[in-house]
Amino acid sequence: DTISISLNAPDPDKYNALCHPAFDGAYNEILNFASSCKDRIDEVILSVVDVIPKEDIDICRKITSDMGLTFRVRGKD
Repeated sequence: DTISISLNAPDPDKYNALCHPAFDGAYNEILNFASSCKDRIDEVILSVVDVIPKEDIDICRKITSDMGLTFRVRGKD
């Protein structure tokens, strides 16, 4: 089994500006959810869109790696 979760930003402020979540603390809850999936699902992927700055992609890649999860950059194709 695999789950893919859209991270889309390297921190809560950028996440809120990009995604306009319905509730406060959504960014941290995404990370908590991804972490909780790790023991239940074979592959957990955190992804970002390729239109965010490269430095933000690199930070998201590190966050994902530090969590022991798979990272993916989603493109236009």
